[in-house]
Amino acid sequence: MIRFTHFSFDLRFVTLSLLLTTLGVISQAQISEPPPGRRVIPVVVTVAPASVAIQPAQTARFQAAVAGTGNQAVTWSLSPAVGTMSSTGVYTAPARISVSTPVTITARSSFDATQTATAVVVINPVVGITVTPGTANVVAGGTVQLSAAVTGSANQGVTWTMSPSLGSLSATGLYTAPATVNAATPVTVTATSVADGTKKGSSIVTVNPSVGVTVTPGTASVVAGGAVQLSAAVTGSANQGVTWTMSPSLGSLSAAGLYTAPATVSASTPVTVTASSVVDGTKQGSAVVTVNPAVGVTVTPGTASVVAGGTVQLSAAVTGSANPGVTWTMSPLLGSLSATGLYTAPATVNAATLVTVTATSVADGTKKDSSVVTVNPSVGVTVTPGTASVVAGGTVQLSAAVTGCAYPGVTWTMSPSLGSLSAAGLYTAPATVSASTTVTVTASSVVDGTKQGSAVVTVNPAVGVTVTPGTASVVAGGAVQLSAAVVGTTNQGATWTMSPSLGSLSATGLYT
Repeated sequence: MIRFTHFSFDLRFVTLSLLLTTLGVISQAQISEPPPGRRVIPVVVTVAPASVAIQPAQTARFQAAVAGTGNQAVTWSLSPAVGTMSSTGVYTAPARISVSTPVTITARSSFDATQTATAVVVINPVVGITVTPGTANVVAGGTVQLSAAVTGSANQGVTWTMSPSLGSLSATGLYTAPATVNAATPVTVTATSVADGTKKGSSIVTVNPSVGVTVTPGTASVVAGGAVQLSAAVTGSANQGVTWTMSPSLGSLSAAGLYTAPATVSASTPVTVTASSVVDGTKQGSAVVTVNPAVGVTVTPGTASVVAGGTVQLSAAVTGSANPGVTWTMSPLLGSLSATGLYTAPATVNAATLVTVTATSVADGTKKDSSVVTVNPSVGVTVTPGTASVVAGGTVQLSAAVTGCAYPGVTWTMSPSLGSLSAAGLYTAPATVSASTTVTVTASSVVDGTKQGSAVVTVNPAVGVTVTPGTASVVAGGAVQLSAAVVGTTNQGATWTMSPSLGSLSATGLYT
């Protein structure tokens, strides 16, 4: 044991004790007890300042003093671990924080770790206010609900004010515009934080006069594929902007109010075109555009033929208009034409003549259609020969002469349908018939099918003779009776001959 005399319990004692402890000469317990007869001076740590309030990202410097020892070294710690603390006692708050947060700063004596002192740093968020919407438009008498979001404070309370004092403002931020204003007026509505009266947020509400919209023309008609320009006048607002819409969605509508009808429609259709104010979408003006189908006229039949004195009924169909009326005209003025489209040819014409008959729409005089009527002289047909006979399998050539018409064409028919008949009038009898049969062959004019000529052709069976017996034997001086059967005719008569002339042959077929 080493003894020390005349030493107070001061830095020399501490320094020597630490050295001897390190060398293992004395134990820590022996150091904690002062030498007999010596007064112990306690180690005391103090921190200044004791408390401080800062905002995010700010710093605060703390100083620690250690009494009772010459060793002034301390170690710093935080609780909770929010922000950072340097070894020299400088505290730095975090960059962001949502609520006020107290942090305990502890200084611990490096000489005596049991000795500490604390200070408190309070980190307060930066208070901010945001008012939404930041800008708004409202018409006279209208309302707009504003809201305020407070950051950096648990106290979300705000007080609402406005400037100028136009209309009313509730404690919850509901702004009500006055019933009337002469011109658009901006009103600044401000929310002030209850937690920090220096923190404010604002919104500018523009109060507009009551808006009206008028569309011109109020009504319009357009044919399929056509267009009409509409215009909108906005009253009660300096903003003349409108948005255009239509119902039903038929055709197209430009942002400038130009309505274009579709290329085709099956019937007249009304389309409501609406202009809505940009300032107040509830304020609207409308026009009704009637889209009509494009007018068309079709005359049937498109071509026709008629003989002198005859008639032909024409008809006209009008599309694209509710008015089916037409007016009838003809060129040249040959014959007569009724208001209903009945054309009557003159009693006589020298030659085939073309007459153009036209129907013009009453709804749209530019729309018309025509039919070409050929007026032919009165037609006659003669067939030669007028009568003819032919045996089965034979032919006879017939010819037709057409009078009163420049066109000689005919169509051939027969009744009954026995044998064949060519387009050129060649009649061919069938190969066999059982009895004589008459066939009427008719030629009809192509120009006027009611005009016909005929010939009667008699078809006779082909004649045949059969002798029985076909062979026979007879002795000199004897006789044999032969008989003849005639087919293909009602005449059974036959004349008998023999070759060579040997013996005799009677008129009845008896050979001797």
